Amino acid sequence: MSTESAGTVTFLFTDIEGSTRLLRQLGDRRYSEILAEHRKILRTAITASAGQEVDTEGDGFFVAFHAAKDAVRAALTAQQALKAHAWPAGAALRVRMGLHTAVPVAAESGYVGVGVHRASRISQAGHGGQVLLSQTTADMVEGDLPNGVRLRDLGEYRLKDMPHRERIFQLVAPGLPITFPAIRALSMRSSRLYAVGLAAVLMIATAFVLVRTNVVGPRGGINSVAVLPLENLSGDPAQEYLADGMTEALISTLGQVGTLRVISRTSVMQYKGAKKSVPQIARELGVDGVIEGSVLRSGNRIRVTAQLIHGARDRSLWGNSYERDLKDLIALQNEVARAIAGEVRANLTPEQATRLAAARPVDPEAHETYLRGLYEFNKPRTKEHVLASISQFKRAVERDPQHALAWAGMSYAYVWLSLGDDPDTPPQEHWASAKAAGLMAVKSDPALAEAHAALANAVASFREWAAAEEGFRKALELNPNSAQVNVWYSELMFIRGRMPEAVQQVRRAQELDPLNINTNAWTANVLFFARRYDEALDQIRKVLEIEPKFGWAHSILGRILIEKGMHREGVAALRKAEDLGFLHPWHLGMIGRAYVLMGNKVEAQKMLTRLKQEAKKNPFADAPQSMIYAALGEKAEAIAALERGFKRGDDMAVLKTAPWWDALRSDPRYKVLERAVYEN
Repeated sequence: MSTESAGTVTFLFTDIEGSTRLLRQLGDRRYSEILAEHRKILRTAITASAGQEVDTEGDGFFVAFHAAKDAVRAALTAQQALKAHAWPAGAALRVRMGLHTAVPVAAESGYVGVGVHRASRISQAGHGGQVLLSQTTADMVEGDLPNGVRLRDLGEYRLKDMPHRERIFQLVAPGLPITFPAIRALSMRSSRLYAVGLAAVLMIATAFVLVRTNVVGPRGGINSVAVLPLENLSGDPAQEYLADGMTEALISTLGQVGTLRVISRTSVMQYKGAKKSVPQIARELGVDGVIEGSVLRSGNRIRVTAQLIHGARDRSLWGNSYERDLKDLIALQNEVARAIAGEVRANLTPEQATRLAAARPVDPEAHETYLRGLYEFNKPRTKEHVLASISQFKRAVERDPQHALAWAGMSYAYVWLSLGDDPDTPPQEHWASAKAAGLMAVKSDPALAEAHAALANAVASFREWAAAEEGFRKALELNPNSAQVNVWYSELMFIRGRMPEAVQQVRRAQELDPLNINTNAWTANVLFFARRYDEALDQIRKVLEIEPKFGWAHSILGRILIEKGMHREGVAALRKAEDLGFLHPWHLGMIGRAYVLMGNKVEAQKMLTRLKQEAKKNPFADAPQSMIYAALGEKAEAIAALERGFKRGDDMAVLKTAPWWDALRSDPRYKVLERAVYEN
């Protein structure tokens, strides 16, 4: 073959990861066929990017390009084609690739020189499906990458037989795997430690820990993390439930590390399939570190790969791969969480360390059924999806009666049904089922945060306030990073009229779930009833900037504006909520109250008339009448309306805090009603 010696050349080395194992698995004939398909795919990509095939031997390619960007394009095109190819069952190929740019020497047989060997070593350091670049190649293509493609700095390494260290970059592109184990090379941190004596190592390590702990904190300043949705590498959409379930489990397990702030599932799942860079995601979620990973299942074996990335710098800090039997799935999750906690140097209490070290084996079939139930429950909360989740949870506990997570999931689902999605069943029946499932969850695993939260949520429905508060506190002790439990606890404090605590808990939930629009709207609602109207107004306007058609947000805005004296604007906001489908008799009471405050008693009386008609069929239309009566100064009628509503099942959750009833609070009848509402 002929080569050219002038100028720089970018070399591409490739080979198939695990080719010998694949040969044994497939046999000579089938492996030969697969190898031929692989070569055809690579040659198509190489030719399209003007590459020069220097040498091909076995499953490896050695290719030269005169433009670095062409080499990158060829590698990217080849990996995309390999991933999209319909390989026979069990024969998916994972090809590793390495790129380096140098000024080589042209010999009769091809290119020679240290640059060639460096490119080969970079390829050997990678994993199947991964494309690695040297610092030189990365510098040449930076700013000239295809749309959506970026480079990730993996740090400095000592490559085998190479005299100088090399900074390695990974090519990251939409649709391709992004998470791999640590590359197969000695990191400079490790090589420096090997180069000195043991005593010096101990001195350096001790000084390093002291400096990092006392001066700059955890590794790279990682005090908060987001676990992005794990990638389903099976290629089978039906396996998404497994990847999503593992994502939620890892979030929950990491959440037990009290010194870390861990972003909730609701916020991170918004990035599933999103083509955003790690720095952008880290900024939007307000975190220091991002965890990316993948899940691959084969029979009863599962492989999870995870890496911790510094958010601002998009630099990999740690990565590893774990393979276990499905029965050891909980132990695997705990091991990954412990490794990440160790990398960021999070301080674990003895209790946290014990919980992360202990994990009973799970029945694989029961746990898989639980994950399917969780997948159904996390879909849009229709009655059909919630009932489907309960069915799966029941199957899981029939198979494994000690499956605490399935009992907790069942409890959550029954409470949700009681909120109105199942009008054919009295709420009390769902509450009873939720409480029974919650008790079984706590009995099965007293150290599970989800179990205590589920039981607390259920008993709150029965107005067992003290038990609910104890349960939520225990759940937050076990997992302080649960946004959902912080929301539920804020709701309990809200109902009890303990507004400073309600605000504190909902603010914590916001920190953990910053993109959850319902949590952000609830925050505005709590601030409103805490009489912090300006803060509430600012908060709800931020929500409406994100989702202008959010009916509940317009309802909250209307209330705030009315209490701030902006009556007409408040009425308009309430009517907007109704137009968007957020209908509630309380709107008529608020609008009627606004009319009274504006001096328009005629329109206020019209609202009263409508509410009285509505009350004939709707038990929640009695209490709103009291808003108008109170504004009119008719206290007896106002309290009578509240009493009717309470008797018909209205929970009167804001009796202690609502501003429209301030004029009634000194009345003895009102105090009697308060005791009936809040005392169990």
